[in-house]
Amino acid sequence: MARHPGGTRRRTVELTQDRDQVTASVRFDGQHQDIRARYLIGCDGGGSTVRKQVGTDFLGETWEQQRMLFGNLRVGGLDASVAHMWAAGPGGGMLTLAPMPRSGTWFFTAPLPPDDGQGTSPVSVETFADIFSQRVGTSGVRFHDAVYLSVYQVNIRMVDRYRDGRVFLAGDAAHVHTPAGGQGMNTGVQDAYNLGWKLAHVLRGAPEPLLDTYEEERLPIAEHVLASTTARGRFWTSDDSARVSERIVGAFQGRDPFSDVSQLSITYRGSSLARDLDEAIGIRAGDRAPDAGMTNPWPTTSNE
Repeated sequence: MARHPGGTRRRTVELTQDRDQVTASVRFDGQHQDIRARYLIGCDGGGSTVRKQVGTDFLGETWEQQRMLFGNLRVGGLDASVAHMWAAGPGGGMLTLAPMPRSGTWFFTAPLPPDDGQGTSPVSVETFADIFSQRVGTSGVRFHDAVYLSVYQVNIRMVDRYRDGRVFLAGDAAHVHTPAGGQGMNTGVQDAYNLGWKLAHVLRGAPEPLLDTYEEERLPIAEHVLASTTARGRFWTSDDSARVSERIVGAFQGRDPFSDVSQLSITYRGSSLARDLDEAIGIRAGDRAPDAGMTNPWPTTSNE
């Protein structure tokens, strides 16, 4: 999906490519347009048209029994200085409410009953209020004025390749996660950063094989993060409410054993771009640059 200069959204409907360029056929306001470029990056989400057009598999699974209601609304009767979490009983998952100080609203997540295939009624503030009443039961809490509501179905999938000729995939178009740990967006941003500087160099004349290192470096990272978010997601939806609560508190205190949720420990060691020239230092090629002290290059001078 792209946005037309006039503000209208454009939808990609077809892709073709040859040795020199990619052509994207898009539609907007009932019109058709062909856009040609040297390269194309598909960042169009889990349902990626770009991924489907190049025929890349999206391997994984859907957790049919896990549906979540996400949204943002106003809440009365809760302490707005802290986030609130409840383990909603056997099979109930976690219900959360987190204050958003700047807007005066709250972000929430709530488990929904499995889709029985009979169709469901549109979700509403009342839907969330009913779930809160059934699974938490705290009196005096009021919900109103929803900013948005969204139903989320848990999917765990990723591609087996990040590149097809002149077409690249990044973000949710390449991998989708459980929401546990908030790793999906971070991983997608790192995809874009890794590809962005390489693409810029190639467009300025660097050797084209530099772009091959995008998949080489990012695909193993996506596999590792997806395994971690899946393990965390399975645990957080466990029926053992006490253990789930203990694990979540531990995560907020930096004791989450599944992975480094900050992603500061990610490394590209072993990449063809990572060459160790000096083993005498503590870090290795491909590691994140360590924190370093700063010195002022402009010494303070006195007019006296």
